[in-house]
Amino acid sequence: MPGVNQTSIDEMLRDAEAAAKAKVGGIILFGVPETKDATGSSAWDEKGAVQLAVAALKKEISGAGRDYDVCMCEYTDHGHCGV
Repeated sequence: MPGVNQTSIDEMLRDAEAAAKAKVGGIILFGVPETKDATGSSAWDEKGAVQLAVAALKKEISGAGRDYDVCMCEYTDHGHCGV
């Protein structure tokens, strides 16, 4: 998609802070896991990209990280959102 980029957590924090200052209502994070399987088990990997990003948001940006929705399509080998 145009305008969508992969970034590091520190870059994501800068973007999230700018979004918060601009009164953007929310951001969405998609991670690309190292491995995929039928049950999407990487979705609950404590060291996963999205999990680490959410922890950084909670720590660094006041009021961030209140609502979460895990779209399983990124984590499953079959590409469906549900297990």
